This record gives sequence, structure tokens and C-alpha cells, in this order.
Amino acid sequence: MDTKIELGDFIVRMNGFAETVDGEEQIKQQIYFAANIPKDSFIYDRSMGAFSGNIDTNSKNAERTAETLINEGLIKTGIKVNVKKIEKRIGQTAVMLTADDGFKIIDTEVIVYDRL
Repeated sequence: MDTKIELGDFIVRMNGFAETVDGEEQIKQQIYFAANIPKDSFIYDRSMGAFSGNIDTNSKNAERTAETLINEGLIKTGIKVNVKKIEKRIGQTAVMLTADDGFKIIDTEVIVYDRL
């Protein structure tokens, strides 16, 4: 179980306790961090993250490169991803993937925001 984070902040319930995520939502949050947080930049866990934005979608190895970098950012979580497709959109890149945490396999999409 992880603390829910949106827009870079912990989500706090009205009772003052942090909201948590688990299951598929936790897996998706961890993949999002691995795909969007540059290595060493998340102050709560310096090992989180891998890269951010600007995937060369025209490269013939784009899926394999993204998969390697995301898996590197997830190494401590036990989650392994398999990137199926990368799609360039305006201002962002969508990475369609399958995630396996050893208990459950899910298909999901993570948005990688391009940095200028």
C-alpha cells in the first residue's frame, strides 16, 4: 500500500490522514513515477524514477528503450512492464503496456509528459 500522490502532493482526507492506494491503482501510480520522475529527483525515495519525456517515437527501438528505462525505475517494486506501443500526442507521449507485479497482470497506459 502506498500514499496517494497527485500533482506532486500527498492526498489528505478530511480527517487529516493520508489517502492510500493499493492494487491496480498502486501499480499504475508506481509506473507513472518510473516514467515521469527523473532519477534521484523524488525526495521521499531517491531510487524512484527513470527518465522523463521526449521519447524518440521514430526510433525503431523506442518501445524497447522505454521498457528498459521504466523497468529500471521499478526495480525495487517487483513490477515488470512490457511496452506494447508508444504513441506521440500533442505535448505528451502515451506508452501502452502490460504490468506484472507477480500477483496480477494488468494492461494500462501511462502518459509521459514532454519537457521543453
